[in-house]
Amino acid sequence: MIVEKASSPDNLFLADYLNYLAELFKAQEKYAEAEPFYERVLANAEKAAGRDSDFISLPLYKLTLLYQSQGKYGQAEPLSLRLLAIRENTLGPHHPDVAQRLNELAVVYRGLGKFAEAEPLSERAPRRHGHRCRTQHRAARS
Repeated sequence: MIVEKASSPDNLFLADYLNYLAELFKAQEKYAEAEPFYERVLANAEKAAGRDSDFISLPLYKLTLLYQSQGKYGQAEPLSLRLLAIRENTLGPHHPDVAQRLNELAVVYRGLGKFAEAEPLSERAPRRHGHRCRTQHRAARS
């Protein structure tokens, strides 16, 4: 690609361009074509910010969803685990986004037939989300 040859791998314009192409292919349900672009966006983000930085959450999330949409739950599992750990570390255990990541990991486990691992995650997620809502509600009444 001309844009890639003219840019360094951590160039934000390049990242946006690669992400745009990935989104375009995904919207057309051309998942196999989207996959290498999402992988490159993630790799570039990791190189720029580090493997455990919250900066990589969005590209990690998008690649995880792409794998799920293709039924590639084995590939989605380690990414989902990483994403959950990053978001929990960044936002804390009771944040609604963490509850969403727990639910998504449960979907991955169900796709892998790991129902015993999925059930506790699904049970924890609403409690975490509910905890945050009750805390915010109490604060608003004070």
